[in-house]
Formats: sequence, C-alpha cells, structure tokens
Amino acid sequence: MAMNFFYANIEFFVFILFMALFLVYKRKHIKISGKYPSLYMVMYHTRLGLDKMKKWSKNYPKFFTYLSYFSIFIGVVGIFASTIFMFYQLNFIVDKGLTAGGGMVLPIKTEAGLNSTVPVFYVPFWYWLIALFVLIIVHEFAHGVIAEKWKIKVKSSGLAFGGAGIIGVLVILYQLYNYFVNSIFDLGLIFFGVVLLFLPIMPAAFVEPDEKSLKKAKWWKQIAVLGAGSMSNFIFGFLFFLLAVFVANPLGTATTEISEINFYGVDNLSGFTEYNISNGQILAINDVVNKGQIMEKIVDLEKDTKYNLTIKSGNNTNVYEIVTIENKNNPDKGMLGIFNVKKKYEPKEGYKYLGQFAMSFSELVWWIWLLNIGIGIMNLLPIWITDGGQITYVLLKRKFNEKRAAMFFNIISFVVLALIIFTLKPSLLFYIIGLI
Repeated sequence: MAMNFFYANIEFFVFILFMALFLVYKRKHIKISGKYPSLYMVMYHTRLGLDKMKKWSKNYPKFFTYLSYFSIFIGVVGIFASTIFMFYQLNFIVDKGLTAGGGMVLPIKTEAGLNSTVPVFYVPFWYWLIALFVLIIVHEFAHGVIAEKWKIKVKSSGLAFGGAGIIGVLVILYQLYNYFVNSIFDLGLIFFGVVLLFLPIMPAAFVEPDEKSLKKAKWWKQIAVLGAGSMSNFIFGFLFFLLAVFVANPLGTATTEISEINFYGVDNLSGFTEYNISNGQILAINDVVNKGQIMEKIVDLEKDTKYNLTIKSGNNTNVYEIVTIENKNNPDKGMLGIFNVKKKYEPKEGYKYLGQFAMSFSELVWWIWLLNIGIGIMNLLPIWITDGGQITYVLLKRKFNEKRAAMFFNIISFVVLALIIFTLKPSLLFYIIGLI
C-alpha cells in the first residue's frame, strides 16, 4: 500500500529529493529558523529582487502609499473577517451534520479517496507548483516593496523550505483516529505524515526586514508591511478570477463537455444519509444520462419529489430512490442535499487539442485564483505563525503591556488552532461532543 502511494505521487517525491539535494549543495548559505522538527524554515539567503523593490517604491511613491493604506485595511479587517469566517464555516458544518469539512490542498493522491481519511484535496502536481510559485513571489515581493516605501530596511530575500511538522502530526493523528473509530487505515498516508514531520518540503519565498527597523516603525507602518502579502494575493486572485470568467470559461464552454459529476458531502437531511452515502459519482438521474443535462436537472428539481439516481460510490454502483428536500435558496424548489460538487470535462468531438488546452488552462487559472484567495485568508488568521498573528500582536501591544498582550495573543491563537482542526475534521468534534 505504501509503495502504491509512492508511485502515485512520484513527481512530488522527486521534487522533495531535488529540494533536499539543493539544500545540501547550498548548505553554506542556508540558515534554519525555528524549532526542528516541528515549525522551522530552512532559509537560503540572497539579495534577489531587492533592487527592484527599492526601484519600484522610489518610482511610484503615490501608488504604493495608497496600496499601503489598502494593506492596513486588509490586515486589520482581515484578522476579524477570517476568524468570523472560520466560526461560520464550522457552524455550517455542524448544522448540516457534515463529517467531511474543509481540506488541505496538497499535490498528493490518497488511496482511500477524497475526504475519507484525512481532508486532503488533490491538486495536480504541476498546477500546484506553478500556482504556488506565482502566489509566493507576489506575496513576498509585496512585503518588500511596502517595507522599502516606508524606509524599513530589507536585509535579504531568498527561497525558503518549511517544515510541515504540525500537518504531519495531524495526518498521523487522523489516521490513528480513523483506525480506532472507523477501522480505516491508510499506511501510505502514515508514511506521508512521517515525511512531513522531518523533511523541509513546503516551498516558499521570503523577504527579511531588519527586525530593529521594523519594531521602530510606527504601528500602522508595521501593519502595512505585514498585511501587504495577503493584500497582493487578493488582488492577484481577483485578476485571475476575471481571466477565468472572461477567457478560460468561454473557451472551455466552446470546446469541452462534462464527463463526470462527483459530490463529496451531503446534508444531514438528505435522502443519501439513509443509504450511508457521503460521496460518489452521479451517473444518471431518472432516464437522463447526459452529464450536461444531469447538471441542468439538478439545479431545477421539484420539492418533495422522488428521483431515481444511479450513483457510483466506491466500487459499488446502484440506483437509489431519493426524495428532494427544500432548497434553502428557493423554498419553491427542491434539492438533493449534496455539497462540494466537482465536474470533470473532456474535449468535444472535433476539438481534441484545443479542448485539452482549454481544460489545462482553465484548471491552472482556477488553482492560481483559489490558492491566492485561500492563502490570503489563511495568512490573516490570528495565529502564531501568520502575518495575521503578527498584526494581532501589534494591535494588542497598543492596548496592553507586553506580558498581557502575549497572554491574550496565545489564547486567541489556541482558539483559532482549534477552529482549524475541527473544520478540517469535524467528525473529531462530533466524537468529542459524544464523549461529553
């Protein structure tokens, strides 16, 4: 099983090996920041991009002044909005009785399937690498250019490779939990969790402001620098959203058609719960088998009406009689009560190569948009290792002395960490509630 997992993710493990060899080769120029093997960064220091940061901040002072104010707005509002969003998301999951929550977006394929053991959403390796490269360059360059704008010295820039110890621990704990509670065991993911514990596999970039210079700056300038990364990710994400809407989607509509319809969550009132189905592939609804027509029918269902759905779930394919429930957005209509619906596409007849290009282009644009927005939001959560955490600490120090600020900051961070864990694996929350 572990070998199957390795072969299914060979590109990712070759990438890890390449990074390890690179770090060994450049070992005289790297520095480890943080605690090994949990939260640490292997940092390769250069002066790459520093001249550009200075040049841009000098040549466009008014533009970056306005951008700084926008960064402050995003930073301050973002720490509250991102936390409220986490509470809302967890409440939604509990209200719907969903056992599969959010997920970590990683370039790994799991043998047990999506959302069955750990909440990992698979993104094809090359899309992940390109999207990650785009978002971290944009993110870190924004930090540097705003710092230069306010005369906060930037000492260095470079590549970083982060340890993913916390994620590794979570992966292993999820596997143990699923083994003892659900009798599900995936040796491949245990192996992956151990790899995450020790190897610096999370690529990143960084700019390193002079710590003394940053601390001496006015509080709002500090927040402008700290919030710049997420601000740039939101702006870039919005630009790629427009690219998706006005270029990628029309091209895809003209050259491709739906080949699969999959869902990865169900409402606790859905008829699927009677059959103990939480995910699957929709092959037909009544006598309709065309996937495009199935999607049209799904969004226009009658309320309290029986439909025969052919569903492939795992290795089983069966016809299920499902009674629709009331559509929450339109009480006059019905819905199946399925969530996280994902469609797969294939080229239309006569558009083989153009259709394949359209699918690849659309998926790449979509992942760049999603990861920019997702990382932007997560980076604003008030927790120890994020920019949002540092912004929170700066704001707390304005109100309290350093000791009290640190105490409140730790409390907030622990609460947010609990929100993240329960959102990733809500069944763990239901299990704890059951014990209580």
